[in-house]
Amino acid sequence: MSHQISRNYTNKDFGGKPKLDDKILIFEDRVLNWHLNIVELIRNHMEAKEQNGTDWNHAGFAMLTLLFTYFEMIAQYKQGKSSNKASQKMFCYGVDDVYPGKFSMAKRKKIYTRVRCGMYHNAFVKKGTLIDGGFTDAIEVENGGNVKINPHVLSPEVKKHFVAYVAELKDEKNKALRKKFEKVFDA
Repeated sequence: MSHQISRNYTNKDFGGKPKLDDKILIFEDRVLNWHLNIVELIRNHMEAKEQNGTDWNHAGFAMLTLLFTYFEMIAQYKQGKSSNKASQKMFCYGVDDVYPGKFSMAKRKKIYTRVRCGMYHNAFVKKGTLIDGGFTDAIEVENGGNVKINPHVLSPEVKKHFVAYVAELKDEKNKALRKKFEKVFDA
């Protein structure tokens, strides 16, 4: 019996035994089509003029749920190890990889606690998190401590980062990066 391993591939594709380049294609297809492109669809609906005043105007939290899986996930693949018992460390690494040097470790930990942990443990962000499509930056941590997020800006920035990472993976010269990727993919 065949089943989907990504939007466009089944367990029977690649002879049932995908090679490294096939695994990269599967990974790319999964992340783009089951996460990032879905976020883009939500964003497009939210930004459509005819959607004003509808439930689509409140889909920012759905976008965050999908987008905030990215930081810990990308860290695992780039580090070549699981985030088990190290989720905060890996999440913070992922944020720094997407936004190099933008946030201090203290600010990354605040993002982790307020947004990531809030969303995953309580199904809602924690106090001190503000979400608005009008904020200039994708993520900002104010000096007063509020974490401000604009999912409309975050979405294309995360997707751009992912597309660049996949391009690096597809380059056979990046042997160490590809080896770390495969280790996590196979786990």
